[in-house]
Amino acid sequence: MLAGLAAMLLGTPWRRARAADVEVPIPLQIELMARVVKYDRNAIARMGTACRLLIVRRANDAASKSAAKQARTELARLADIAGLPVHVTEHDYEDADKLVAACEAQGIGVVLVTPGLSDVVAGMGSAFTDRSMLTVSLLASDVLGGAVLGFALESSRPTIVVHVRQARRQNVDFSARLLAIAKVVG
Repeated sequence: MLAGLAAMLLGTPWRRARAADVEVPIPLQIELMARVVKYDRNAIARMGTACRLLIVRRANDAASKSAAKQARTELARLADIAGLPVHVTEHDYEDADKLVAACEAQGIGVVLVTPGLSDVVAGMGSAFTDRSMLTVSLLASDVLGGAVLGFALESSRPTIVVHVRQARRQNVDFSARLLAIAKVVG
């Protein structure tokens, strides 16, 4: 399975996708995210019987809403994530406390952050500290800001980016095999 992920990452080069800041096309990011979740040793304990994923968007940001729509479409095509059925909901970001409350109320295990929220990613990271939550951003630059996982282009190839300290803070425990092929920050 890891060999397939590595082959995918080392395969055909990808071009920039829709929004100028999104380095890796959203369909590929969703596919990679679904594969990467399997390498989080705490994923099944966090998610239980279903992968409940919350797409966070900014209501007044066209790029954010467009990315959310595209991500939702791609997530609907997935049969499962980590062997679990996928349930997707969306959330218009107001503040970190309301986001955490929405995640707790819905049993969310994965938060997908869309473009347009870079200014609040650090607050999200702080709010999810000591909570079991995988935060994935569609902007690789948000990983340095406080998201756990993202995807960047390096030498025209998609690269997994993991913020290891933030991952520990959020009870995400990626295998050494995954970290060996990822760009590790933090």
